[in-house]
Amino acid sequence: GAEAVCGWRGGRSDTTATEVEEQRAWGGRRRLVRKSGKAGALRRFLLETFGEETLKQGEGVLDIAGGNGELAFQLVNLNRVRTTVIDPRPL
Repeated sequence: GAEAVCGWRGGRSDTTATEVEEQRAWGGRRRLVRKSGKAGALRRFLLETFGEETLKQGEGVLDIAGGNGELAFQLVNLNRVRTTVIDPRPL
């Protein structure tokens, strides 16, 4: 049978691993946010981007596909921002 080979290395198939590392002037590592910290990271992003007073206006925040409601829980309990979660899956 045919053997599958992945030739992608930073955009060019003829790029060596050393060249790829040299192209990563920013260090080649993204800031890692574990799954357990994603709700907190998103909550901080929302607060920094929109401000707490804006999030508290009207009916608050609508969290679409909010899963287990961790973001909503944090917004309500840490910032007193009214939040509604809509998710098609059961909790």
